[in-house]
Amino acid sequence: MKEALALIKKKYCSNCDLGAPSKLIGYKSSGTCLDFIYDNLKVPYSLAWEIYTNEREIPELNNYLIKKQQNKQNIRKHKIFFRKKIIILKLKTYLQI
Repeated sequence: MKEALALIKKKYCSNCDLGAPSKLIGYKSSGTCLDFIYDNLKVPYSLAWEIYTNEREIPELNNYLIKKQQNKQNIRKHKIFFRKKIIILKLKTYLQI
């Protein structure tokens, strides 16, 4: 396992730390997904990887994030449009136009 993690560390995150969560963060951290897997699924050796990257380094992720941001902007535009429509309808009703 250490060899596999060393290869990943070398290729993707040379400054990332490897080790037990409690040792890396400096305190006991119970109730994590690792505890759940050990306690409920009876897996004797469980591990979690947290690999961080700049989304611009991975084209697929960058494209996904751009599309997601565009969708948020489109939704915002539609909400504003519908609010204006509702206000106009309420005004017309109020003024009986």
